[in-house]
Parts: sequence; C-alpha cells; structure tokens
Amino acid sequence: TFDTLLWQSLASVAIPGGVINLIVRSSRFAVARSVGLPVLVSKWLPTAAGLGSIPFIIAPIDNCVDFALDNSIRKLLQQKEE
Repeated sequence: TFDTLLWQSLASVAIPGGVINLIVRSSRFAVARSVGLPVLVSKWLPTAAGLGSIPFIIAPIDNCVDFALDNSIRKLLQQKEE
C-alpha cells in the first residue's frame, strides 16, 4: 500500500541515510581538528562512527516516522476510506 511504501521510504532509506551522513560528516570535522591522531584512525573513525550509530538510531527514527504519519497522511487516508 501507499502507507507502507511511504513508511519504508522514510524510515528505512531517506532519514537513516541523512542521519548517518550527518554523523560521518561531524566525525570527519572533529577528526580533522584533532591533533596527533594516527592516519589510520583519522581515515576510519568517521566510517566506524557512522556504522556504529545504526543500532542506536533505528528505534527513534521508526517512532518519529510512525508519529509523523499517524498525525498527517494516515488521517487523510482514513478520511478517504470513510
């Protein structure tokens, strides 16, 4: 259904991708400003931070998307069905 497509697009693709991108960019910024880090750490720490954040961002994103859809498009879809 449209509801499922929209939920999956937001909760599984668009929002997590944006959040992970923000975490990696922020980590790169912090690493670039740090002095004395080994090159290997400077190169891989942002990637590790992005991957490591995935288990922690899943539930909050799912809950936010549920809340947003419950209070927007799902109300409109229910009105059309009635």
